[in-house]
Amino acid sequence: MTIPPAQQDTAHTAPSGDMAEPKGSAGSGGVTRPEKPMAEPRVMTQDMIAQEMASKPAAAPVAPPQPAGPVNDLRLSSRSLLTLFFFGLLLAGLYLAYKLLLPFLDSLIVAVVFSAIFHPAYERCLRLLGGRRTLSASIMVLVFVVIVAVPLVLFVTGIVPQMRQSGAAFIAWFGGGHVDEIFNEYLSDVFDWLQENAPFLEITAAQVKANLADFARRLGQMLIGWSTGFVGVTVNVVFNFAIFLLFFFFFTRDGAALVTRIKYLAPLREEQQERIIGTLRRISRAVLVGGFIVAATQGTVGGIGLAIVGIPALLWGTVMACASLVPVLGTGLVWVPACLYLVINQQWKSAIFLALWCGIVVTSIDTFLRPLLMRDASGVPVLFLFLAILGGIHAFGVLGLLYGPLILTFAVVMLAIYGEEYEDHLRKKTKE
Repeated sequence: MTIPPAQQDTAHTAPSGDMAEPKGSAGSGGVTRPEKPMAEPRVMTQDMIAQEMASKPAAAPVAPPQPAGPVNDLRLSSRSLLTLFFFGLLLAGLYLAYKLLLPFLDSLIVAVVFSAIFHPAYERCLRLLGGRRTLSASIMVLVFVVIVAVPLVLFVTGIVPQMRQSGAAFIAWFGGGHVDEIFNEYLSDVFDWLQENAPFLEITAAQVKANLADFARRLGQMLIGWSTGFVGVTVNVVFNFAIFLLFFFFFTRDGAALVTRIKYLAPLREEQQERIIGTLRRISRAVLVGGFIVAATQGTVGGIGLAIVGIPALLWGTVMACASLVPVLGTGLVWVPACLYLVINQQWKSAIFLALWCGIVVTSIDTFLRPLLMRDASGVPVLFLFLAILGGIHAFGVLGLLYGPLILTFAVVMLAIYGEEYEDHLRKKTKE
C-alpha cells in the first residue's frame, strides 16, 4: 500500500537523529519500498553520560576583559586586614607601655647600662655560687650601693654647705670693693689705652665692673639656690633610686634572657645585632668606667690641692671633675682662675703651689690614665664624645652625660649597617 503524497509530511523522525524516508515512497526505479520498523528509544545510563561528557573537548577559558589603563585595586584580602589589625594592636600596646614606663624611663635606662657594666662581675659571682642567680644579683646590688650610693650620699651631704658658703663669699667679695681695687691697680692703664686707640669698641671700666658684679651676684644666688634644691628633692631622689635598684636587680639577673628575646624579635641578622649591642656596651663602659673614673680622679687630686691652699675643695673639686670632660681646656677651667684669685689676694706661694700641683700631677692623670681606661673607645674621636656630651646635657640634663654618647654612637652604627646592607645599590648609584 502506497502513501499519498499529501501524507508524506507526517513521517516520523528516528530517535537516532536520522531522517526516515516516507513510508512506501518510490525509489529511483519507481519500486515501492517497504516500511522500516521504528527504532526503539536509546536509554542513557549515568556512566554513558559521563563518558560522553569526557569525550567532548573542554571549552577554552574566557579571559576577563582587560581595562584600557592601570587600575589600583583597593580591595584588601582577609590576610592583609588581619596583618594591619595585628600591627595596629601591637603599636597601641607598645605606646601604652611607653606611657606607663615614662615616669621611670631614666631609672630604667641607667639600670640597663649599669647592669651591662656589672655583667662580668655577675658572671664570676654566679660561677662561685653554683648558679644561684637571685643571690648573685642581690650581691651585685649590695656592691653597687657600697661603691656608688654611700659615697654619693656623703658627697651630697658635704657639698651642700660648701655651695652656700661659696655663694655667700662670691657676693661678699665682689660687693666689698675688691673689684675697684683690682681695676685701679692693674687694669686702669689698659682701659685708658683702649679709650685712646680703640674708642669704637666702647669698652669702659665702669661697664666691665658692673657686668662682673652682676655675674658674681647671679653665680652666688645660683649656688645658694642649688644647695636649697638638693634638700628639696631628697624624697624624689630616694624614690627614684629605689626604682633604679629594683630595675638593676632584675636586669642583672634576667638580662641575658631579655637580650636573647629581643634578638629573636628583631628582624636584623645575628652579626648586625651583635655589632649594635657590642658597640653600645663598649661605649657605655668607656664613658662611665673610663671617662667618669678619670674625671673623679682628677677632681679628687685637684680638690686636695685646693684644700691645701684654703679653697673649698669638695665643691670646686667637683667642678674640676666636670671640667675634665671638656677637651683641651679640661681642668684648667678651674685651677687657672683659682691661681689668679690667689695672686690677686697676694698669696704668691699658694698660687705657685697650686699651679705646679694641677699643672703636673692633675694633668698627668689625664695623659696616662685616660688612654688606659678608655681603650674600648679608642676609635671614637675626642670631638665626637665632647659634642655628644654637650648635646646630651642640653637635651637631657645631667643624664645627658650618658645619653649623648649612647645616642650618637647608635646613630653611627646604624649608618654603618645601612652602608653595608645596601652597598651594591650605593655603588651602582655612584657609578651612574
